[in-house]
Amino acid sequence: MEGYEEVQVNIQRKYDACRKQLLELSKNQDFVLDASDKKWNQEIEECCDLNFSKENIQEELMIVHATDYFPENGEIKTSKNANVIYGDEEVGKYFSHRNTIHFSLNHRVTQNDGGNWSDMKYMILMPFQDLNIQNLVSLEAVDSYVEGNIALSDNAVILVNEENYEELSEEQKKQYRFFKFKGDSKIALQEALILLGKKPQRAHVHNLLSEENAKAILEYRERLSKEYGKSLDNYHFGSAYKAMEDKTRDRDRILYKLRNGNIPDTREQEQVISFAEVEKIIGEIEDSTYGHAEFLRKYIFSGIEKREDRQYYLLEDNKALARAKNMRK
Repeated sequence: MEGYEEVQVNIQRKYDACRKQLLELSKNQDFVLDASDKKWNQEIEECCDLNFSKENIQEELMIVHATDYFPENGEIKTSKNANVIYGDEEVGKYFSHRNTIHFSLNHRVTQNDGGNWSDMKYMILMPFQDLNIQNLVSLEAVDSYVEGNIALSDNAVILVNEENYEELSEEQKKQYRFFKFKGDSKIALQEALILLGKKPQRAHVHNLLSEENAKAILEYRERLSKEYGKSLDNYHFGSAYKAMEDKTRDRDRILYKLRNGNIPDTREQEQVISFAEVEKIIGEIEDSTYGHAEFLRKYIFSGIEKREDRQYYLLEDNKALARAKNMRK
């Protein structure tokens, strides 16, 4: 059985050979990352999981954000800032109140209970060093996130299927550096990282396959936390961010129904009352880091008053609230 160090040497050898080949191919003006050949795909997989340098790990990390939305004005926008609307007539329409952007490190996020990102139009890559750390809320291999938009640096690259690339306007094509690909998007991302001189990683749902690299990221997180004087292990699930997203989503759905003459069920009737009373919402949230009253007040009211053209989204919709109170009696 090969020793651990010998395994790393073999991976490095394969990585170097594949990178040399990719660099040569990339000189072609019509270069497209090919992730459609099984034999080649296996070779790329064997280039993954090289150890990060613990001393210079910040230079090796790449954020990877999978999305169907093309970045505008040099930014990845939160779905809240982009005014994304979800839902339908039956369940009730609602604005997304997610004001965070999530990304994985050196790999494409794997399918989980939150969704499947394998068929997204774009994968946006950017060196972690180019990220505004002041906006970073949580750092971990499979689900890091920031509050607010992400400003893209000149080092950002957009990985896009060659068919989706042809759908872009000429103006959009001029805005960023693109890598076109065909075939498996996960393999194509690994190829892109190798081409950029970065170390692609494989992952299962909750962490990297390489325990060594997973540990290195956690150690780096601790260093950053001390440097910036704030905790960076605020997992999204169970945070005030997630709680407020869920509550404002449900509030919007209920108010939408009320505005359109639909009577919510008993549980929803109770909810619409509590959503109108901000102190109650604040009292329901338990989050030691972000559970401050002012933060929650700002979050639940943020953006609502700016959407006067969509009246059923207003929090203090007197007609809707009056109807809800009457139903509760």
